[in-house]
Amino acid sequence: MRSPARLPELVLVALFSAIALLDASAEETRVELVTIGPDRAIDTRFGHILLRVVDTETGRDDSYDFGVADFQLPGFMVEAAMGRAKFRLRRSSTQIRFEDYRLKDRQIHTQRLNLTEDQIAYLIERLAWNLLPENVEYAYDHVADNCSTRLRDLLDDVTGGAVQRAAYAMPIRRTYREEILAAGSGRMLALIALDLGSGPHGEDRVGAWQLSFLPHRMREILAVTENPALGEGTPLVASEEVLHQRKAAPAVGGSVRVGRRLVVAIGAALGLFFGLSGFSAWLTRRSVGWLSRLAGLVLVSTAALFGSLGLALLPVSLFSTGTIWISNQNAWLFFPLDLVLLGPGLRWIWTGRATLATWSRVYIDLRFLMLVIGWLGVAHPQEMRTQPLKAA
Repeated sequence: MRSPARLPELVLVALFSAIALLDASAEETRVELVTIGPDRAIDTRFGHILLRVVDTETGRDDSYDFGVADFQLPGFMVEAAMGRAKFRLRRSSTQIRFEDYRLKDRQIHTQRLNLTEDQIAYLIERLAWNLLPENVEYAYDHVADNCSTRLRDLLDDVTGGAVQRAAYAMPIRRTYREEILAAGSGRMLALIALDLGSGPHGEDRVGAWQLSFLPHRMREILAVTENPALGEGTPLVASEEVLHQRKAAPAVGGSVRVGRRLVVAIGAALGLFFGLSGFSAWLTRRSVGWLSRLAGLVLVSTAALFGSLGLALLPVSLFSTGTIWISNQNAWLFFPLDLVLLGPGLRWIWTGRATLATWSRVYIDLRFLMLVIGWLGVAHPQEMRTQPLKAA
């Protein structure tokens, strides 16, 4: 039995031991993956992701963001669609970033990572290397190389491939198009633009590793990842916390297939229009009146709209290096040379005589054939792609 006189001494020893343990833990560098929830604006519908490093010894609390770019630069969206947009890594104050997201009512979810001292040191070394002027920028790809995949690859390297092993063990199988359109749910125009913009690789059915271009998928992967450096069965995520819960519900609703259905309908209508234009011009070649002028107005409107869309989409389909934009068959429904029909159309309106030169009749016949091929490509083969891309 212990002497009562020794109790104060034992209490003091226990107290000092507890303080020592707290001090030791306080000196540790804390690393967290931070996922930011989506917002209503289309450019925020996919969410965002940061890596937070807290060094209590120096008082630094920094966030590393691979998704920084100057979106106001002229032609930035064109560069992004062509796969040539430059994004960069930025280190900034975590508290300032969090305050901004709270003001915008975006969910903030953190996952504290279970890393060894050596792993943390290596991670910080890699981040410092990426901040060097010669390394800070990279060519952005919406699904193959973005702010989320950069952090995925970094953490996979730090953990000796544990992140990739966990991702490939997950049963998730989705197409890029399904994931992208799910993010656009509730925004009709965005759904149409996203569906029209993605090419055949949008139908690649892939697993969690490739789908981690989305921050919430990255969070799901880390939640089931183990860190072998800490012993078999030790989870990589030590704890999770929601620092800010979104108050307003995000917009939902709207078919994710609306864009595809619209493309098929437009393709059929345009094919019918161009296919009958030559016959209509011949049939009304001697007429002068409001009907002929109305036909000219329809031709001018159609040629201007779809020729302009073709002028924007066709170069992306032919020359883009972006994974989901290349070889986009949707672009062939719209063609820049449709603008040449403005001449005959304006002549119809001016003279009231629906006549077509030989070159314009030949063009309309070729355009009709192109629309049939493009329509078939949109309606069937582009939906049948199921082969996954190889892991990066």
